[in-house]
Amino acid sequence: MATKRDMTPSVRVEMDFIHYSFLGTGKERFSGVRKIPYKGGYFEISGLEIPNWHDGDVFLGILKAFNEKRKAGLAYEGEITKERKTTAIQLSTKELCFYAGAQKGGKTKNTIIDSLKRFQKTTVEAKRIDEKGKIIDCQTLHTILYADWTTDKKTGERHFEIAINSAFLDQSKNRGLLLHFRSIQMMSNQIAKGLWAIIQTNKRTKYSLDYLKKQLWIKYEKNMAIFQIKEAANQIIKITSDSVDSKRLIHFYWTNETTDDFLNVVIDKGDKPCKKIKN
Repeated sequence: MATKRDMTPSVRVEMDFIHYSFLGTGKERFSGVRKIPYKGGYFEISGLEIPNWHDGDVFLGILKAFNEKRKAGLAYEGEITKERKTTAIQLSTKELCFYAGAQKGGKTKNTIIDSLKRFQKTTVEAKRIDEKGKIIDCQTLHTILYADWTTDKKTGERHFEIAINSAFLDQSKNRGLLLHFRSIQMMSNQIAKGLWAIIQTNKRTKYSLDYLKKQLWIKYEKNMAIFQIKEAANQIIKITSDSVDSKRLIHFYWTNETTDDFLNVVIDKGDKPCKKIKN
């Protein structure tokens, strides 16, 4: 059983999953297909309810659960097809709520499960293109492959079972980053969650407004977009100022240049919580 002492403030995350955020930053969860461009290609996200950052809170916590269970030898391997090998874990209701950063309770439990189901029903494809715009490579980024209740035939105990593609977890371990997600779970502003993830997973301290609008799903015109990002940055400063173990946003300011407006961020000079993992 996990305890608070067992938990660390960081979780390994897949660079392609979190670096170019495909999570929505609004309260509504849209259906259909969405494209988010990145250098050399784009992500194509499709689903009935594309997850937002409240769902992201749950997913980051579940990644932490996989990391902890694997270390303890409590994860088990399975196979849907030869190409889709899985790693699965079982969690009690208490553990499920704990890792998702929520209070234990019937309504809360169902909210967490609904989030996992959204990931299960959402497809994320990373597509690389050539200079003419032709697709030259396509990779499906699997998240949650299975999430449902299961009953032990011998003991009769009921557990929640979650399965993730093994290749995704291995890639997360070998190419991943350390991301502090407890601070993200404490934020109420959806854009703040996405912005903080971007800041943590980038070495840059300067971001163009156009880039942020695309990554943070902001469709408003310039002045309103800047206002929303300012509100988000102010909440990040407030939340991270009380944290002793995560990267802190100290200050931010805007500069107007010929090409675009740019958000400049000033972070603390302590140990970086987000760094490449050495194999």
